[in-house]
Amino acid sequence: MKEHDLYAQIFRTTDALIVVLDPEGRIVQFNPSCEQLTGYRFDEVKGRRVWDFLLLPEETAAVRAVFENLRQGRFPSHFTNFWLVKSGERRFIEWSNSVVLGDRGEVELVIGTGIDVTKKRAAMEALAASEARQRALLDGIPDAVWLKDAEGRYIEVNRGFRERSGAGSAELAGRTDDEIYPIELADACRATDREVLASGLPMRKQRKVMLQGKERWVEVIKVPVTNGAGKITG
Repeated sequence: MKEHDLYAQIFRTTDALIVVLDPEGRIVQFNPSCEQLTGYRFDEVKGRRVWDFLLLPEETAAVRAVFENLRQGRFPSHFTNFWLVKSGERRFIEWSNSVVLGDRGEVELVIGTGIDVTKKRAAMEALAASEARQRALLDGIPDAVWLKDAEGRYIEVNRGFRERSGAGSAELAGRTDDEIYPIELADACRATDREVLASGLPMRKQRKVMLQGKERWVEVIKVPVTNGAGKITG
């Protein structure tokens, strides 16, 4: 297969979006993946500028600035923006951009290769919202709540725990009971951790501890955390 034919085959069959623009931003190539995503045929978009119909108005200036940098020979570049497809739906695209230079070093074409990450972005936003709700819920519990891994390192703590320990969440991440408590209390914490890890069952115990210089009775409830395969991870 000739090199030209190979490039043409890749252009037609790749799942990536490939759009080629002239130095004025007019579309000169629009591969089948672009057609499938946008609902526009190549003959509908040929010669049109992408910012005239594919971009959100509020993103037009930023995209044109990226294009101007490429046109001035500052490449490659990476960018993310929405495309407004024919149905009116917004699709979020991650772009890698480069250019084709002429014999005298001038920019002849600008090439954008994109990946539609709309679903990935939505999943990340949903995860962030879920984590924010979980954080609000945990911090609303007045008791000290924490999560450790199977080696006894703290992964997450709530506001109640931070207030009692006098440390911030970032300061506690990765630390063990030995680094937080007196040796007797740290030993007791490890013993109950091992009990839960070995049995795989919740545990409830009361013990006397020193908190902020005062002797207190506390009730400790520990439950195992498992992964999707049922293995105890903390």
